[in-house]
Amino acid sequence: METPIGHHAIVRLDTDEGVSGWGEAPAIATWGGSGGRYYGETPETVRHLVRDYLLPAVRGLDPAEIGVVHARMDKVVKGNPYAKAAVDIACHDLAGKAQGVSVSTLLGGRHRDGIELAHSLGIMEIDRCLAEAEQAVAEGARTIKCKTGLDPQRDVELVRRLRETVGDEVRIRVDGNEGYRTVAEAIDTTRRQEEYGIFLCEQPVAGAEALARVAGRIDVPVMADESAWTALDILELYELQAAECFSCYVTKPGGLYRARQQAELAATLGMYHDIGGSIEMGIG
Repeated sequence: METPIGHHAIVRLDTDEGVSGWGEAPAIATWGGSGGRYYGETPETVRHLVRDYLLPAVRGLDPAEIGVVHARMDKVVKGNPYAKAAVDIACHDLAGKAQGVSVSTLLGGRHRDGIELAHSLGIMEIDRCLAEAEQAVAEGARTIKCKTGLDPQRDVELVRRLRETVGDEVRIRVDGNEGYRTVAEAIDTTRRQEEYGIFLCEQPVAGAEALARVAGRIDVPVMADESAWTALDILELYELQAAECFSCYVTKPGGLYRARQQAELAATLGMYHDIGGSIEMGIG
C-alpha cells in the first residue's frame, strides 16, 4: 500500500465457551448504491450500530444459525450492510471454529484451489497506469482492470496505450464507477474502447435503467457494481437486461449469508459474477 485509505471497524464476538470470532467492516462514507438507494457508512456508524443495536439483538443466538442472526439484525436496523457484514463474518468464524472446519466447508466445500485475479489500476496519470500494468503483467497478471469515467478522451487513450503496452494476450476491462454524465457519453466511449479489445464494461452510468440502455447499444458485456447491492437488485438487473454479470462482494450485501443469496439467484437466472472487495485487511 502506498496511500492510506482510512480506518476499518473490527468486531470480535465471544462465546460462553471462550471462543472468539472476528469480523470486519471496510465502511466507506462515499460508497453507496445508484441514485442514493444505499448510503455510505463509516467506522463510527458501524461502531454505534454494532454496539447499541446489532449485538444486543443477536446476543445469546447460535452463530451457526446465520439466517436467524440476519433476521434479528434486520428487525432492529434497516440497511447498513457493512455493519451487519462485520457481525456476519464473525459468526461464520465462530461457527467454523466451533465445528473445527473452515468457513469454506460451512458453505458447502472448496470448489477450486485458486482463482484468477484482475489487477486494478486506480485513477492516475496514464504513464503511471502503463508502468503499473507492465509490472503487474511481469508478475503474472493476465487481466487488467482500469478505472475510467472521468474524461472520455482520456479513457479511450488509456485503453489504447494499455493495449500497446500489455499486448494481445492480456485481457483489459474498464470500470467507470458511474462516472459518465449521460448514457450517450457512456455508449460512445465504450464503443471507441471496444476497438482495442476490452472484454467487459463495469458500471459506466448510475442506475439499472440507464445501464440497460447502454447494454443494448454496445458489444461487450456490462457488469453491475453500484447497482448490485441486494438479491432484489440482481433480479431488477435481469428483468431490465441491464447487465450480464455483477460484482459480488462479501461485505457490500451484508456478509457471506447475503452474498450467497445474490450468487445463487444469479446462477439460477444465468448471470455470472466476479468477486469484488472494499480493500479489506484480511478478516473480511
